[in-house]
Amino acid sequence: RVVNAEEKAEAIRLVVEMKCSVPQACELTGVGPTALRRWVLHWRREHAGSTQLPRPQDQDLIESLQAQLALLEAE
Repeated sequence: RVVNAEEKAEAIRLVVEMKCSVPQACELTGVGPTALRRWVLHWRREHAGSTQLPRPQDQDLIESLQAQLALLEAE
């Protein structure tokens, strides 16, 4: 499947900012673990030394994914 830039950024945010595990983020977003690990590694290399994380562009989507994660964790 083709992942657009917004979906990719959201998956990275789940791992980097929200501290989701890669498998959790993959389940929530539908992306593969190998791709997500590669994206996160690339993001961390680009932002080495930076403490500022990218701000979400779609807060509703983030809140929805957080709710889904809470349900998965409760199971």
